[in-house]
Amino acid sequence: MKNDVIDFRFGPRLTWTCIGLADDEHKTLVRQDGALLYGQVMDNPLDNRLARTLAIKLTRLGEPLRSEQRTESPESAIVVTTLHYSHATLTLTAFAHADDKGKRTDVVLYRIELDGDLGPIPVELALDVHLLDAQVAQKTWGEPTHAIGRPGVEIFGLESVPQALVVAHPHKLGWPATRHYWTQNAQLALCSQTFSQSTQGALCFPLNHNDTAHLDEVWARRALEQTRAYWAQAKPIRSTLELPAGDMRDMVAACARNIMQARVVHDGEPVYHVGPLFYRGLWVVDGHFLLEAARYMGHDQEVDRALDGVLRRMKPDGSIELLPGHTKETGISLATIARQAELTGNWQGLDARWDVVRRGVHYIQHLRQQANQLPDSAPNKGLMPDAFTDGGANGLRPEYSTPLWSLVGLRYARDAARHLNHQQDAATFSDIYESLLADLNRCAKRDMRTLPDGAPYLPIVMPDGSPWMYLSHDTGQPPMPWEAMSPLSGAWALCHAIYPGQVFEVDDPLVTALLGVLERFDNAQGIPTQAGWLSWRASWTYFSSFAAHVWLFADRADKAVDYMHAFANHAAPTRVWREEQSLLDCPIEQWVGDMPHNWASAEFIRLARHLVVFERGSELRLLEGQARCWPALDQPWRIERTPTRFGPVSINIAPQSQGKTNITIERQANGADPQAVTLRLPEGACDVMLNGRPLPLNGGRINLPTSPARVTVSLEVHHA
Repeated sequence: MKNDVIDFRFGPRLTWTCIGLADDEHKTLVRQDGALLYGQVMDNPLDNRLARTLAIKLTRLGEPLRSEQRTESPESAIVVTTLHYSHATLTLTAFAHADDKGKRTDVVLYRIELDGDLGPIPVELALDVHLLDAQVAQKTWGEPTHAIGRPGVEIFGLESVPQALVVAHPHKLGWPATRHYWTQNAQLALCSQTFSQSTQGALCFPLNHNDTAHLDEVWARRALEQTRAYWAQAKPIRSTLELPAGDMRDMVAACARNIMQARVVHDGEPVYHVGPLFYRGLWVVDGHFLLEAARYMGHDQEVDRALDGVLRRMKPDGSIELLPGHTKETGISLATIARQAELTGNWQGLDARWDVVRRGVHYIQHLRQQANQLPDSAPNKGLMPDAFTDGGANGLRPEYSTPLWSLVGLRYARDAARHLNHQQDAATFSDIYESLLADLNRCAKRDMRTLPDGAPYLPIVMPDGSPWMYLSHDTGQPPMPWEAMSPLSGAWALCHAIYPGQVFEVDDPLVTALLGVLERFDNAQGIPTQAGWLSWRASWTYFSSFAAHVWLFADRADKAVDYMHAFANHAAPTRVWREEQSLLDCPIEQWVGDMPHNWASAEFIRLARHLVVFERGSELRLLEGQARCWPALDQPWRIERTPTRFGPVSINIAPQSQGKTNITIERQANGADPQAVTLRLPEGACDVMLNGRPLPLNGGRINLPTSPARVTVSLEVHHA
C-alpha cells in the first residue's frame, strides 16, 4: 500500500490523549469526546478500568452528531475537542497547568455556540460523573441548579453565578450533605441558562491542592497562555533533528512530547514509562528502544541515569527479569548497555560495568544448561527452557523468543568484548553464541511450517503444543480465531533478532520466510495484522516499525517507507497510538494496552532516524528513505551529531537555485570506522558531484569516505 498522505484514516475509535506536562506526576487523559479520565482500578492483570470519568456535555440537544479532536500544535499537549450537536457546537480546550509552587490544575475552557438564528433556547452544560472507587452525592429534585455544593464542607464543586467557572476536585468526589443521595453515576448541571448566541467559561480541576479562592475565568485563560509558553520552550528534542516541514516532522515532534509526558522522576532518577495508566513503568524490552530513541532526542544525561536504574535490577544469579518467565530480559539488558556504549563512545563506562556483562552471559549459559537437562521428548531440549513469549502467547512454553533475544545479547556482548580487548571473554562469548545459534537453526529447521499457499514460516511457539493464545483458556478443543495464535504471534522477537540484532544474514532462510509472511499479512491497512494479542482482524500498531526495520535491513527501504506512513495513519489525530486495535471493518470493538503507548512513539522516532542514518552491520547508510520519505530537496533541513556506532553523523540539506541541492555530510570520530559509507540518491538525481568532482552512481547510491570527514555532495533532481 503506497500512500504518503498522513490523515489518520486507520486511527482507533476509542482514543486517550495525555495532557500532563513533562515528567508530570499527574497523567490526566482526555477521551475522544473531551471527557477527562483519572486513575486506574486493577482487580486483576486483565481488568483495565478507569477509576473516574468526567464527561462534559450539552443536554436537551440529543447526542453529538460528530466530533473532532486535535492538539493545538504537535509540540503541545493542549487538546481541543469539538462536539457538533443538532443545533449547537461545544468546544472544549483541555490542558494542564502548574504554577511556580508546583500546584497542578487541569483546566477545561468551554465555548457553546448556537447554529443559525434560533432565538433564545435553554441549554444546559452538564458534567457526567462515573466512578468505580467512590460515590458522588447527586442533588435531590427541586434544588437550585447552581447549588452544586456548599461552602465549608468537602464539596464537589464551587460555582459562580452567572456561570463562568466550576472548580472540581476529581480525587475528592462526594460530600456529606443530608439532602443528597449517593450514586456511582451522576449528571451534575454546571451551567443552565437561556441564551441566543454563545457563552463561554472554564472548569478547573485541582489535583494536588485546595487553593481555589483565586481561580476565576480570567485566571483560567491566563493559565492557557502560560501553558502555551511552557510547551513552546519545553523542547523535548534537544538535539538537532530538523526534518522538512510537513507530516513527518510533526509526527516526530509529537512522539518526543509523548515520551516526555509519560516519563516520571522516581527517587531522583528519570524513568521512561511506556504509558500513563496501565503501563506506568519501564519494561526491559520496551526500555531498550525507548532509551535508544531518547538518546536520539539528545537526552544523554537522563538516559545514562535511567540505564543505571535498569542495571540495579540485576539479581545475584546474573539475571534481569521483571516479568515472570520473561527470561529473555537478561539478553535484552546486555544488548541495551552495549548499544548505549556504542552510541556514546563511552566504552570506559561499559568496562567499569563489565562484571554485569559477565554475570549476564553466565546466566544465559545457566539457561542453556537447564535446557540440556530437559527430557528427550521436550522440543526445546538443548535450546532454552520454557518461557513466556509475549506478543500473542502467554504461559511458559517451549518457544523461540528467549533464544532469539539471548543471541542478540550475546552478539552485543561478544562485539563489546572485542572492542575492549577482553580476548578471553570474547572467545567465550563467541563459543556460547555459536553453540546457541546452531541449536536454534537445528530446531527451526525441524519446526518450519507453511501457510495455506505453501509459504514457509517459523512459529515462535514451538508446534505441537497448545494452539491457544492463553494456556489457561485451553479447553482441549480447537480455539476460535480470536483465541488462537497466528503465524505472526511472537514474531516481534524474530524481527528484533534480524534488526537491531543482526543475528542472521539478509539471505538467511528465516529472514526470507519472515519477509514473505509479512507481505502476506500487510494488505488490510498497510501494516502487518494478527501479530499481537489481538490475533483476529486487528493490528499491533508499532509492530509495523519492527517489520519496517526488517525490510530496511533487507535493502527494501520502499517497504519501510510504506509501513512508516501506514503506521502514522494508525495514530489518532492527536498523534498518539493505542497498542493494539481493531481493523476498521471489524464488527466488534477490540483494543489492548495503554494510550498513549510510548514504545510506539519511540519506534516512530527510531524509524524516522534510521531512514536517514542507518547502521547496517559494518556499513553506514545515509538517506535510505530519501527517495519517497522526504522527496522535496527544495526544503532546508538538517540533523546534527546524531549518534551511531561509527561516531556522530551530521547531514545538512541546502537547496540551491534551479533545482540543485547541496548535501553536506560530516562524521566525527567516536568509534570504529565503517567498512562502507553510502548515500542513497533520490529518483531523478543527475550531475552528482562529490566535493566538486563528478561521481559515478552505484545502484542508486554513491560511496563516501569511510574515515571521519566533512564532504559536500551536489546534485540536481529531474522529476518525471
